[in-house]
Amino acid sequence: MSQTAKTHSIIGCISCVIALGMLFIFLLSMLSYNYQLNKLFGDSVSDDLAFLQITILMLVTIPVHLIGLILGLISVFFPNRKKLFPILGIISNLIFGLLGLIPYFYIAFYSLGRVQ
Repeated sequence: MSQTAKTHSIIGCISCVIALGMLFIFLLSMLSYNYQLNKLFGDSVSDDLAFLQITILMLVTIPVHLIGLILGLISVFFPNRKKLFPILGIISNLIFGLLGLIPYFYIAFYSLGRVQ
């Protein structure tokens, strides 16, 4: 009986790349949002523009992490593939997807403070 060497799942690797790429985009967007919110550009940047930016950020990260999570879950069930990258993709997409919920909570608390 000869046993073939298992190779890494390409779909699992894509799942990991999605998680890390979206984390990078999320962190850059949050830094940019905070930069604008602190009025480092002067008074020309309104709070509404910063609010729009974080809303767009919210609409992008969660669905992409869901796609990465689904790809990781699919690739776990390939019998002749290694499981390292699919499991890393699942864990990282879950964790970073939950981090992507921070803007939702921020806007919820921000909007509570603006209602008067």
